Amino acid sequence: MFSVIIPALNEEKGISNTISSIRSSLREFDHEIIVVDNGSSDRTFEIAKELSDKVLIDRDANIGELRNIGARNARGDVLIFNDADVLFTEDWRTEIVRVIDLLDREKVVVGGSLDISDKSSKLSNSWFRPLLDNKWKNTPNYVGTGHMILKRDLFFSSGGFDPLLVSGEDSDFCRKAKGVGAKILFIKELRTIHLGYPSSLKEFFNRECWHGKGDFQSLKIFLDSKVAVFATSMLLFHGLALLLLVMGESGGALISALCAASFPAAYSILRFRAPLGLKGRLENLLVSYVYLVARSLSWLFVKPATQ
Repeated sequence: MFSVIIPALNEEKGISNTISSIRSSLREFDHEIIVVDNGSSDRTFEIAKELSDKVLIDRDANIGELRNIGARNARGDVLIFNDADVLFTEDWRTEIVRVIDLLDREKVVVGGSLDISDKSSKLSNSWFRPLLDNKWKNTPNYVGTGHMILKRDLFFSSGGFDPLLVSGEDSDFCRKAKGVGAKILFIKELRTIHLGYPSSLKEFFNRECWHGKGDFQSLKIFLDSKVAVFATSMLLFHGLALLLLVMGESGGALISALCAASFPAAYSILRFRAPLGLKGRLENLLVSYVYLVARSLSWLFVKPATQ
């Protein structure tokens, strides 16, 4: 049996489409859909109550703990963690048969393809689409919780998601799963469509500020995050350039500013190795800079973790 677990907060615009896509793709299988509401102020709860099998509420939990709550109340031996804006497809329905066999034979955490919708933005085409294309060329370190599939026993033997993390719970969980002998696997053919990709630099900046919050919840987590260290180093060079400029050291300020500028250039080249063309590379450089600035400022939005 499949248990699909969906954390939700003010998702009334899209959650019905998500649930409908799940029902259609799992129509040949025994399944349940569990929505864990984080205290929505719109009609999310009412819609989920009508369309899903179980609705739970916790207004205070971080997103990882919302998923833990769903898992603890699930009946299925296979858990599917899915975001409220991620749609299943017919390709997914076809591929899940192979995934079931894989889960029965191996200890593995499986992730699917979070594809961009047909109405994708310029930002999606300059950042997310190349990022997705690059993903399949590398051995994954973790599977995102936008769409994650694994056996129930593996989830609990790995300790579940860290309830104190405000973000980054997916990479933290996969690290723990690998610690108990699990493999991490992306299956491109396990296709879903993510409707939540940002369409403007402002939305992208806010999204990455949120995504980076978990990296600053402890020194250990920060040092383990290459992106956090990289982005913070860039910010320090920016600060040094400004300080030297105020002190009248224009030469040193210029050198520091050039050092800061090298970080988004290096990130763009190392992360997006596929040919992008001159225009595409310049657009990617801009987005890489916005990404690193957002990640470097994520610590401003972190609240102290409490037990």
